[in-house]
Amino acid sequence: LMMIAPTMAEPLCIRFVGGKVVSFPYLEMTARVMARYGIAVELSENGFTVAPGEYSPSRQADIEPDWSAVSFFYEYALIRGEGSSVRIRRLAEPSESCQGDAACDPLFAEVGIETRFDGGGATLFCGKMGDVALGEPLCFDLGDTPDLVPAIAVGLCMAGIPFRLSGVAHLKYKECDRSEALRRGLSVIGYHIICSEDVMEWRGERCDPDPEGVIDVCGDHRMAMAFAMTAVRIGSVRISDPQVVGKSFSNFWHEIEKIGLKLKEI
Repeated sequence: LMMIAPTMAEPLCIRFVGGKVVSFPYLEMTARVMARYGIAVELSENGFTVAPGEYSPSRQADIEPDWSAVSFFYEYALIRGEGSSVRIRRLAEPSESCQGDAACDPLFAEVGIETRFDGGGATLFCGKMGDVALGEPLCFDLGDTPDLVPAIAVGLCMAGIPFRLSGVAHLKYKECDRSEALRRGLSVIGYHIICSEDVMEWRGERCDPDPEGVIDVCGDHRMAMAFAMTAVRIGSVRISDPQVVGKSFSNFWHEIEKIGLKLKEI
């Protein structure tokens, strides 16, 4: 609605009701990109207004790498453990990005993943996690960044770090019910997580894994990428519909070969 609003005869005014808007940074990103092409958006936590106008088609765009996709390589570094590293080309610092999912940098920093930026991209390092896996669970509110939940939830389980993720009610409206898909998939590899309306948590509880089990990714690209990284720790993992990654990361399987993982279709 925000992007087509300039083509309307009258200003479009949208008001948000019912509490905090889910994924608000995505609205901010859209407004920022529209501004680059000559369209002003009045955006607040209560709604937005866009007046009729014309986009400037001649402006060239430099599309930055997708932080949502990068989150799975943060997950990889976390699962691989202390001393691991992975290089990401062209990745800009979060302060220079218009993407809300750049929040995966400070979020993963809390569990020992350091991001070192330079002119050509960034290198992710896994350092010592200290006492993060002891005592109270790690708590994150991911209401603004729900697409980070798969990488964070699977990564923390594999690293043995109990967690409590809030702001996840909207996950049921993604490509699949991601809370349920994560619960079922993690149970296949031996982790018992608890999902309620707006909270997902792992209290360190394990269950019997199913060595012959296949993780049903429910046609969801982010489920496939999140569970693919578990092979780093458990040796191999069977997932359904591996080609679903084509929705957002068509060369995903080629890229993970560079870090030692390989897709074998059966």
